[in-house]
Amino acid sequence: MTLHRIASIEPRSGYRLLVHWTSGDQSVADFSGDIGNAPVWKALRDERLFARARVTDHGTAIEWPVPSRPNGEPAIDVDADGLWHMAAEQQSVVAAE
Repeated sequence: MTLHRIASIEPRSGYRLLVHWTSGDQSVADFSGDIGNAPVWKALRDERLFARARVTDHGTAIEWPVPSRPNGEPAIDVDADGLWHMAAEQQSVVAAE
């Protein structure tokens, strides 16, 4: 069961997404660490491709159409609850600095 649902997302520079939640809250998720360090994210180092992120599955996930698997399905996706926790953890780090 998804606890958080995504209403919309807006790409920001620096591999960040502004996330609008159906609750009315907003948060920023910073993917720069993932993109810089994890091989699966390599294709999204092009910020134009990163900006193609989209909400899917009725707000329960985001995905990028590129890169795709051999069957055409997106190879990278993040579920809404994982995105919520990621943004909340990053916010805690920012607040502590």
